[in-house]
Amino acid sequence: TIKAIGNLNDIELAQGIKGAASWHADYSKSAYIFFGNLDYRMNEGDVVIVFSQFGEIVDCRLVRDQITGKSKGFGFLAYEDQRSTI
Repeated sequence: TIKAIGNLNDIELAQGIKGAASWHADYSKSAYIFFGNLDYRMNEGDVVIVFSQFGEIVDCRLVRDQITGKSKGFGFLAYEDQRSTI
């Protein structure tokens, strides 16, 4: 979860962990990005249209409420080329 990631970041800062020792190093070449603060009425198609201006999208995961199925306004997407994430 996002809270758990924040905790990992706090631990690394407190211990002075940097570079290859950081968990960030494992994902430095990842083509995935986090997106958030979206209008709850947006769907996966809307997200792809907005973000496709930066590169070809190969995966889009809009996080939804398990009970209602409504968007929670955030998610993750992957580009074909990692350079699109910069």
